[in-house]
Amino acid sequence: MRFGSSSAANELIEGDVMNIRKVAIAACLVAAALAAPGLSPTVAGAAPGNAACHVESNNPHHSKGSPGWIVGKGRMSCTAAIDSLEVFVQLERKIDGKWVMVGEPGRNSQPAPKANEKYTAQGQFQCEKGEYRTAAKGSGVYGGRPSGSMAWQYSGTVTNPCG
Repeated sequence: MRFGSSSAANELIEGDVMNIRKVAIAACLVAAALAAPGLSPTVAGAAPGNAACHVESNNPHHSKGSPGWIVGKGRMSCTAAIDSLEVFVQLERKIDGKWVMVGEPGRNSQPAPKANEKYTAQGQFQCEKGEYRTAAKGSGVYGGRPSGSMAWQYSGTVTNPCG
């Protein structure tokens, strides 16, 4: 690509275009690597094959087993038997327009989880009026390689779950 008549300026512009192309190619390679099978946001690592793991958050609700408490559950399951997994869950309450962790978070660590089995963790908070949601994320080890979910998974918002 040529602009104007100055050869020095054209060489500088062509050099910049080459650098931009190198950066664009590098960005595409990084994006392709992140989008590879087994590396989606809620996936534990893929090493000896593909092992996709799914993390979900259930809506917070009034506990039937422990009246007076709001509970939120997070679940994780994987399509293959991986080395280990851990699911972490917390309840969040909207305070002054921001989501803030409240109560006691929950964690469930499994040293040898079975394929397609759901593993659950539960967070809890004493009943109070307000807007709540459950946040969950997970991590795992597969073929000796650790991996974790890249983002929290959120439930829907529930207002006054205890009534």
